[in-house]
Amino acid sequence: MLSNPFLRGMKSLFLPIGTIQRVTLLATLLWCFVYPTQFTTGQEVRYRLGKQVIAFESAFESGYQDTTRRKKVVVPLQSAVQSFFQLDLLEAEKQIDAAHVSILSDELGLAANSVISLRLSPNKRWLDSAQSQIEWSLKQAYESEIETKLPLRMLTKYQRQKAPSEKPSVQREETVDVLPWSTQHADALEGDFLVHTTLLVGERNLRLPWQMVSFSNHRDERLAMATDRLKALPKSVNPTLSQSIKLNLGVLRDLSRDRILETDYPADTMLQRSEHWLDQAEKNEPAIDISQAGQYWLDYSLIGRSGVARIQVPYDVDPKKPYKVLIAYHGAGGSENMFFDAYGAGRIAQLAKESGYLLIAPRQPVLSGLLSFQALLDLVEKSLPIDRSQIDLIGHSMGAAQAIGQVEQCPGIARSCTILGGGRAVSKPPAWSDLAVFAAAGDVDFGRRGAVAFAESVKKANAEVEQRIYENVEHLAIVQVSLTDIFDWLKKLPQKTLPTQ
Repeated sequence: MLSNPFLRGMKSLFLPIGTIQRVTLLATLLWCFVYPTQFTTGQEVRYRLGKQVIAFESAFESGYQDTTRRKKVVVPLQSAVQSFFQLDLLEAEKQIDAAHVSILSDELGLAANSVISLRLSPNKRWLDSAQSQIEWSLKQAYESEIETKLPLRMLTKYQRQKAPSEKPSVQREETVDVLPWSTQHADALEGDFLVHTTLLVGERNLRLPWQMVSFSNHRDERLAMATDRLKALPKSVNPTLSQSIKLNLGVLRDLSRDRILETDYPADTMLQRSEHWLDQAEKNEPAIDISQAGQYWLDYSLIGRSGVARIQVPYDVDPKKPYKVLIAYHGAGGSENMFFDAYGAGRIAQLAKESGYLLIAPRQPVLSGLLSFQALLDLVEKSLPIDRSQIDLIGHSMGAAQAIGQVEQCPGIARSCTILGGGRAVSKPPAWSDLAVFAAAGDVDFGRRGAVAFAESVKKANAEVEQRIYENVEHLAIVQVSLTDIFDWLKKLPQKTLPTQ
């Protein structure tokens, strides 16, 4: 008997799929449990796969409404998902690249085929500003049937985040005449830089996935000092404050050792924030400061409950206008970075910003132990004003099961719940009687049956249901394809009536 709602949800997710998929999904879950999101030997592969997913989704964004175009990517995306569940990340990477090429024009696709396997990477992602050189390398991730024709022209542009107008971006053009190829780039400024690279293949251009490199003044000295200050903090410090400092300094320590993590972290910004939070902690201030617009990695964990999350604040705090909140639960094998980086190249972050949402993506433990969203909101509210009449949940695949479990664990809190590519029949109908529900899946999505079972069960619970099945869409693309519809639907929802105090 599965008493935990999340475990019941995972059981229901397994039901619509075949034996091989059940075994491989379980293997993926165990792999994610054994190798959590910090540095592991597999992080470089995860990073590289993630970058190729972003590159594909960026190209797909302009034409995903076209069902004919969507049909072209169904088979390679299905193969990529299956390879991921089987822990064959290199094959998943190849299939994502195949999906990318399939949606390009014939002429551009032919040119892209010869360079799609190339990966550009720096030897360091966080440097001291006194270091004037970054070493970059360009090499093939796997053998390709189509030979790369050399030489190639490569255009590289450094875009400093929040750069003053008097400091323009640095741009270079270089010629690649041999693979693997390496070069050095100099003259970096302090800050976090998005690096955009374009390969010129004949008369065609192919943009490589952007990457981030960061520079900080006196990097090692400041990191060592921050680490010592953290160790010296009294136990009376707000746990969210001390745990979040520890989380951020852990990421920075890994980056200082040239480790490749699963996503791009704005290291210079994270160092400055950690120093500011240490100032807060040493003054014993009651709440962590996240008042500036931007993205944060925070740890709200309580004893026995994980609350690690990535949060986006859409604009500076206005005490007179509390934030509506969107909580996004990722699928199996993902992390708190999944919604921000992938699922449409992080499109949910842009849509949430435009809609004024405080976006929260929790990292999910594999076998329960997740902080309830009600407790998470209580902790966030210590730092930011929250509009309790507009709390919305969204979950994909395993995250769909998690979102259902969260609503049933904390009834009466959410205004709406969006379930994508998974789900189950609800076990506590009264928890759904006043909710607005959006349930969707692709027509070739192995999570379709679970999403349909969920939708049918909440209809019987008198929930307001918007149900969609998208043509020529499989399990991965369902989020990207449906997001615009979801936000259009959210805009039309009335505020939830709150009980009088």
